[in-house]
Amino acid sequence: MANPRRNSSRSSSRVPKLRIRRFKLDIIKRKPKPLKKEGLNGNFLVDIDGLPGHYPTPPEILVDYITRAAILSCINRGLVDIELKSQNINKQLSFKPPYFIDTNSWILFRSFFSVGVTYEIASQNNLSKILSTAWKKMEYLKDEWGTFHQFYHSFRRSEPDLDISFQIWLNLKYRKPKDYLIVHNTVCDKLFSVLGIANFLKVNEEGNYHIPNEKNKDGKLFPITDYILRFVCSNKKNVALLQKALTKLDNELSNYLSS
Repeated sequence: MANPRRNSSRSSSRVPKLRIRRFKLDIIKRKPKPLKKEGLNGNFLVDIDGLPGHYPTPPEILVDYITRAAILSCINRGLVDIELKSQNINKQLSFKPPYFIDTNSWILFRSFFSVGVTYEIASQNNLSKILSTAWKKMEYLKDEWGTFHQFYHSFRRSEPDLDISFQIWLNLKYRKPKDYLIVHNTVCDKLFSVLGIANFLKVNEEGNYHIPNEKNKDGKLFPITDYILRFVCSNKKNVALLQKALTKLDNELSNYLSS
C-alpha cells in the first residue's frame, strides 16, 4: 500500500506549469504563383510571372578578380614570357559568411557564379571572399536571389522526379542554351576590354565563347583566356597592353574593396 505522506510530499514538490503565451512572428514570405503544367513538357518549360526581368549578371568585382587571376596565372605558368608588376589584392580580402536569414539564396548565388571557375585557377575560398563582398555591398542581390531560390524551390517540390540543376532550370526560363555560362562570356569580354582590342572569338551552339577545333575545352574558362593572351602576346608590340590591363584591374579592385 502506498505511503500517503510520500505521495503528498511528491505532489507538493512539483513545480507548477507556467502558462506560455503563443504568438506568431510577422514575417513576409515571397509567394511565387503556382506553376502550371502543359502536357508532357512539365513545369520547367512553362513561363511564369514574378522572376526578375533580366538574366543574372556576375558582379563587377567578381569579373575583375577572375580576369586579373587569368592574366597572372598565364604569366606564372610561363605561357607568356614577360614580367609584370601587380598589387597583392589578396591581402585586402577577408571572408565571413554573410549573416542573413535565407541561407539558401546565398548558397545558390555563390554556386551559380562559381560554375566552371572553381579549382581551375581561383580557389573556392577566394571566390567566396569576392562573392561575399559583393553580397554585402549590393543590397539588391539578396532580393533577386531570394526570388530565384523561391521559384526554383517551388519547382523542385512540384517536380520531384526531374533532376534538373538550377543552372539548367534558369537557362531554360530565360531561353538560353542549357549549358550557357554567363561568367565565362563576361570575363572574356572584360579581358578584351582592358586590353583595348577587338573581340575575335566566336560563339558555339551553347552560347559560349570557344577555341576553334578544340571541343574538349568547351565549358572551361581559363584555356580560353590563355588562348586570348597567347594570341595577343605573339606580337611583342602588344606586351605593354598586358601591363596596362593589369594596372587597370588592380585599381578597379582596390577602389571597390576600399569603398
